[in-house]
Formats: sequence, structure tokens, C-alpha cells
Amino acid sequence: MKTTSTLKARCAQVVESVSVAKGRVRLIPFDQNAWFQCVYSSIQRTLPQGAPQIVRDHLQRDLFDAVDALRDQPPTVEVFEPWIAGTIQMLAATYALSIGQSQRLINTLLTYYYCYYHAERDNAWNEAHLFIISHSPLFHVPINHHVLIGLKVAYDCPDLHINRERTSATVRVGDALVSWSRLDDLPTYVRIQCFVQDIKGNHLQAFETTLDFALSELAGTL
Repeated sequence: MKTTSTLKARCAQVVESVSVAKGRVRLIPFDQNAWFQCVYSSIQRTLPQGAPQIVRDHLQRDLFDAVDALRDQPPTVEVFEPWIAGTIQMLAATYALSIGQSQRLINTLLTYYYCYYHAERDNAWNEAHLFIISHSPLFHVPINHHVLIGLKVAYDCPDLHINRERTSATVRVGDALVSWSRLDDLPTYVRIQCFVQDIKGNHLQAFETTLDFALSELAGTL
């Protein structure tokens, strides 16, 4: 997949804007510890007790090892979908996380890889991560509160519910409504991702990938 000027600009904006620790930790240049801090911050407020440093160290290792494993896998739906589902379930079981929290971690990290590659800030890094080109059309959208609101307001995703003021969106699981961070039903998560992919495939051909669509049209993806 060629990096168009629009995609490059969109991805550059992401890698330049993502930061934690009052801007002291950023995505540029690539640093695994810094990237993990940014990823972990995306669920930190949903973990009132936090996690000990040793647990976070193991979580960091497992996340980056999971992404690195994509190098040796063919970039097909038949391979990627079981991989992403298995990774989410592994993270949830190992670290006592929900499906919602686990998907947010791995999908946010994959989005960083995607954006860093297409921002074209580090040629050597890009050469070492060519697998991003072939696999990124398969990447999922990292679901959070803002993404759910966008999917319901703009596209009326049937698995979602939104309040009258359109300021809060929740996920339907049977008769219950749960926040994204408390979602613990993998089939519901998969249906939401399929819904996003169908939107991009049926109506928004101008976007390079599903992630490209999400970064442009679903405010607050990252």
C-alpha cells in the first residue's frame, strides 16, 4: 500500500500529538517503553487500582511480542482474525482485564505502528517493519467511548446505545448495557469491528484502510 500525501499527513498528526506525562513521553522517536506508556494510558483511568510495575513490564513484553509475531504470518483474514481474537483473550486472561480493555491495548499499539510507518519519520525503522504494509488493511479500530458515540450517531451501529444528549454510548450485551471498558463478550466486539469494516467497504472507498477511515471520521480514536 502506497503512502498517499493525505494518509501521510493524517498519520504524522497522530504521531506528533500522542503523548503522556505532560508531554514528556512521546511516540517520536520510537522507544518501546515510551510507546507502552502511551498505550497503557489509554486504559489507565479504567483501572482504579492500577497495576504493579512488574505486571506492566510483563504486559509490555506480551504486547510487543504479539505484534512481532505478525511478521511470520500471512496477511489474510483467515489468519489475522483468530490471531487478534486470541491475543485479546490472552491479555484478558493473563492480566485480569476485560475484552474491552484488552482490545484497546493491542489495537492502539497496532495503530501506533500503522501511523508511525506511514508518517515516514524513520526510514530504518520502516525497513525493519515492512510487514505493516501487508497487514494493516486487516487492523481493527481501537474502541473507546468516543468511537462508540461516532459509530452510533453517524452510522447507527445496532450493537450500541446512546443517551438522549448523545454524550455517552454503551454496548448492548443481551439485555445489559456496558461501557467499552467493561465489555467482556468477544462476539459482540467482533460484530462491532465487522460493522466498521462494512462501513468502510461499502461507503467510504476513498480511505486506504479501516484505520484510515477511523482516524479521519471517528473523533477520539486515539
